[in-house]
Amino acid sequence: MKRQIVSKIVIGIILLFTAHSRAASQQKINDAILNQSIELHLRKVTLMHALGTLSVEHRVPTGIEYSAEDKNEPKLYLEGSSSVKKILDSIVKQEPLYRWELVDGVINFVPVRNRDPFFETLLNTAVSNYDPGKWTIKFELRDAIEKTPEVKKLLESKNVELAKYRDYITYPSIYTPKDPVDLRMSNTTVRGILNQIVRISEHKRWSIGWRQGEKNVFSIWL
Repeated sequence: MKRQIVSKIVIGIILLFTAHSRAASQQKINDAILNQSIELHLRKVTLMHALGTLSVEHRVPTGIEYSAEDKNEPKLYLEGSSSVKKILDSIVKQEPLYRWELVDGVINFVPVRNRDPFFETLLNTAVSNYDPGKWTIKFELRDAIEKTPEVKKLLESKNVELAKYRDYITYPSIYTPKDPVDLRMSNTTVRGILNQIVRISEHKRWSIGWRQGEKNVFSIWL
């Protein structure tokens, strides 16, 4: 009996130590992202443009769930050198439709007004297994999300479909690895999948929103 108690105590200590080590490691990653210094010269640009600059030119992984109120107006000014955290704070100060948070090592922009309940549900949908296979283009990553049983069930229940943009060619970027990274995941969410894609692949930005003028067709951009 005493041995069992001691064993349980030892296992508990190991688990606590492991959890603490992981938390400390994640905190270091978060600090590295937010304290990174970036020089920007953006005047009267849209939020889409600003996030595109951060993700494409400066390799800061970002994701955005669009608010229904967002009119994509060119009104942001980001001038000079500053930390990523200060830049993000400046963005949401100028565009108060959103707040930002760091999730899974990725900057996520979340609506604070007029948040669409469908997207909130979709992004939080639990996914037991995600396997895009040996993908070659980003469309395959997106389509693999739709094909998961959990997402397929949700879309059918809401009578909603995912837009399939394939009318343009995507070329490998200068960041494309010779061998595709392994993006298989289990016991995650749709948000977790999107964050993992932009965190470890060459695609550094995701966004989700309704196709213009429609409320039953949405898009996922990578």
